[in-house]
Amino acid sequence: MPLLKTILLNDINEPALPVRAAMDETKMSELMESMAALGLLQPIGVRPLGTGCMHCGREEKAHTARVQCQFYMTYEIEFGHRRFIAAQRLHWKEISANVFQPGEDIEGAAMVAENAEREDVTAAEEAILFRQAQERYDLDEEGLVKRFRRSANYIAERLNLLRLDLEVFKALHQRKINFSVARELNKIDDENMRRYYLDAAIRGGANARTVASWRQQFIAQQAPATVVTPSPEPATEAPQQSNPPVACFLCGGHLDPWNMDSVYIHKHEREHILKVLRETAEAS
Repeated sequence: MPLLKTILLNDINEPALPVRAAMDETKMSELMESMAALGLLQPIGVRPLGTGCMHCGREEKAHTARVQCQFYMTYEIEFGHRRFIAAQRLHWKEISANVFQPGEDIEGAAMVAENAEREDVTAAEEAILFRQAQERYDLDEEGLVKRFRRSANYIAERLNLLRLDLEVFKALHQRKINFSVARELNKIDDENMRRYYLDAAIRGGANARTVASWRQQFIAQQAPATVVTPSPEPATEAPQQSNPPVACFLCGGHLDPWNMDSVYIHKHEREHILKVLRETAEAS
């Protein structure tokens, strides 16, 4: 069980790899107002890092002479990072904290639960947390399931984000797309088209269903041509045709697809524009 202590803020280090990429300033202001009025309603969670010297900053185990040395314990935040930041901004000197010993399974589970309850955490941020715990505590899949109290599939899906397209992961981490959209984008094997659809999803705020539709259209365009079944009349085999790739309607080129924009236009207006362009080209 953790030990509840009052700890100086100066003795607490922020997480080596915070769960969140950014904190909502509006919610932070609300938290600060609440803490200023009511105090800290729930302690933060920390784990001991080691002891340091107030005079030279060196760890206790690194000292050879201990004359006039004063040692203190240092800690790292396991959960309650936002409350810690709020306390700093309020110029508090100390804060209540539950001190967990290394290896206690409650650490990761509490961290995820608290973050999920207080502010939305993206799947990318969870992936970072899972990977960090995996490396720090040398955990396998079973160990991660036990520590974070999430299903094996839940954890695997988020860790998989780190193994796939890093541009998709970056967009998810920056909250430009959601997890469902990222998952659909990662199903697209062609990197150029995946990046093209990623850009389109960010620009247009596309949802997962829309991206899935794009993916199916692209697959259909890449499908091999089929042979028409012979009719009772003199059999002639229809020439094989394949659907053209995504192309610019002005120049007809299909290279550099990620630099194209999706434009909705009436068919008659499109034909009028093309006609004007043809006449201009012929006259020049």
